[in-house]
Amino acid sequence: GYESDSNVEEKFEEIRNLDHLEDISKQIAVSFVFDTDKYTDEYFEFCEETGMLEDENAQKGDVIQENLIVHVLDNYSYKKYVKELGLDFEKVRDKGILLNHIFAQNYDVETNQLRKTEMDQFTFKAGDVITGTIASSGEEEVESKQVSIEIAAVAKDKIPFAFDEYQDWAVMVVGEDCKDMLLDNYYYGYIYINSNDAGATEKELETILGEDYGSI
Repeated sequence: GYESDSNVEEKFEEIRNLDHLEDISKQIAVSFVFDTDKYTDEYFEFCEETGMLEDENAQKGDVIQENLIVHVLDNYSYKKYVKELGLDFEKVRDKGILLNHIFAQNYDVETNQLRKTEMDQFTFKAGDVITGTIASSGEEEVESKQVSIEIAAVAKDKIPFAFDEYQDWAVMVVGEDCKDMLLDNYYYGYIYINSNDAGATEKELETILGEDYGSI
């Protein structure tokens, strides 16, 4: 991980071109809060059965506050991913991809087992627009701003590099064109690397990043 005031981000292109990398992704995650009733029947029933609803009196069709993690990818990674989905990057560069297929889990006390259920979480479709708020990540004060994200596609069987294939919750993926809309001047980011020579890559990172290497 790295803080926005480090030199890591500005050196990302140099890192991306290292010899031994098989894949790389820069990600910044933010919390997106919105109100919705767009849940699948299966997901809502699962939440009712397992007590996962924040409002235990909520009924199917009620509008409920939801918290969705939005991952801002570097455009190299986002472009690669949308191509895998068969999409035109220029048409979706300021839109989001909803990773909606989840493996919801809950610990069953009676059977002493972890219950996992494969399902879709939301009923959103391509073209839908979700409006909500993003909280500031600054340390001095916490302010929120309203933003809207149009869904370019709802992905099920293809996920970006470094994402969990068996995610517990739906997440949204966007490219750098959404960065200014979603982020303030302070944030915490991550760079994920797949190298075929970890030792060589580590030495190269130390050379490029210097004192910042300890933060990644």
